[in-house]
Amino acid sequence: MPHPDLHDAPILTHKDPLWPLFCPKPTVKILCYTDDTGVQMDRSTAFGLGILKDWLQSANPFYANFQMDLLNRHDGGHAHNKLTAALLGGYDQVWFFGVGQCNLSTEPQNELTAPEIAALQTWMDAGGGVLITGDHANPKPFGADAGLDPLLNLGRAIGKGVPRAGQLRKWEGLPDASITNNHNTMVPTAALPDVNVGGQPQQSDHVPQQLILTRHTVPTWHPYFIRKKRPHPLFCGRTGLIDIFPDHMHEGLPVLPTAYGPEWPTGPGGIQPLPAIEAKGTDKRNGAIYPVSIAYDGDDGGVGRIVADATWHHYFNINLEGFTSGSPAFTADGSPEQKALANYYQNLAVWLSPKAKRQAMRCSIWWWLVTHPEIIEVARAPFWILGGAAYDVLGRWASQCTITEFIWIDFPKYLLYERDPKHPPLPWPPEEVILGGILLEYQEAIQHAAAGKPVPDRHALQASGFKRAAAYHAESLAAGLKGAQSAVEALEKVLHQGHGKG
Repeated sequence: MPHPDLHDAPILTHKDPLWPLFCPKPTVKILCYTDDTGVQMDRSTAFGLGILKDWLQSANPFYANFQMDLLNRHDGGHAHNKLTAALLGGYDQVWFFGVGQCNLSTEPQNELTAPEIAALQTWMDAGGGVLITGDHANPKPFGADAGLDPLLNLGRAIGKGVPRAGQLRKWEGLPDASITNNHNTMVPTAALPDVNVGGQPQQSDHVPQQLILTRHTVPTWHPYFIRKKRPHPLFCGRTGLIDIFPDHMHEGLPVLPTAYGPEWPTGPGGIQPLPAIEAKGTDKRNGAIYPVSIAYDGDDGGVGRIVADATWHHYFNINLEGFTSGSPAFTADGSPEQKALANYYQNLAVWLSPKAKRQAMRCSIWWWLVTHPEIIEVARAPFWILGGAAYDVLGRWASQCTITEFIWIDFPKYLLYERDPKHPPLPWPPEEVILGGILLEYQEAIQHAAAGKPVPDRHALQASGFKRAAAYHAESLAAGLKGAQSAVEALEKVLHQGHGKG
């Protein structure tokens, strides 16, 4: 449950003079799509998603709510519940938890049909986010096309045809479920030291696997040689790195495409955003390292985001029950592992949201901050102090990566992240200064409303806040350069005088 000290922002109606500033907390709607009856939205079945749903909804952030629904492709008959434009239009994201491998002679529509793929393409191009999962390969079933590979990945039937996302997992061939050819991330314990035979007890215990995270340069005004690096926002937690996942005896394999065709669009500036490996796992038997998570940020290409995962075991009850600490949902006093995993699922639901939905979250953050008691206390302070206080308050409930993501939503990534250390991005204002500029605009608008004056549109306020922050930052840089030049001149004078005396 949320911390009791978490500030609740006031809810307004359209009759309130501050209505133009108000942004309600948006709801992120997630469709979990499966083709297997074993995948249920409860806590009692091994392949259930009940713990995931409880943790996600119990740990709702102050800037978004989460709604999670489950739909089985074959409930009501074979392929009775196909993906359509009407169905997809009711959701922001689809999380694929497929188990089936392929079409069969008796089940000709196990795989997505051409109209479904077309509907997904349109929906994803409009910003819909996708989590694509599966698991290891099994021998192809009886009735499969003779031309298919002898080993087919679990989840291939409804996963392979998903635009772009289907290219981010291996669907044919190894790894399989055998001891010699599997990807085994099980962590040995004193009670179960043999990871080859541990099975369910090991994957259901409270010991997670350790992840190897990719680090990225933070968009900042600092010189490149002192810039900080962070993991992907998925793995950036409120209290530190999220560097664990549940473990499993035989995971699948996310992969990067060998080539990128026109289905991977190029955006402004000629930059083609591409998927990247963001987390890797280690085989506990031999030290081999494999990708476990790939992320694709489609923002700069004008399309939806994608995350590809090695296995749906990272989301199922059977792998999460050991972290529950006996609680039916996420709690503030839960184990560190439970908190980290719940934070990851929250990050996933936020990051995969369409850009417009994330902009709505950010808008609710501005309202939450400007009405926060600690921000009201420093309302008359210079706006860089106001921004510093806002960054501190916000940082208690959102990770640094989340703050960065929200502040820079509207900016193409190629303007923010360095592509070459010799050509760093432009010296953008520090995030504290941007927060201060925006909040000062909001505070002035509130004062106007109290005086009976019209209140500017919140979008205009945000733009004005950015301009205010940029102007202040430019003045600071100019003053800093002038001061540096004066210091250099003074130093040269002292050195010259010292040399003359010598």
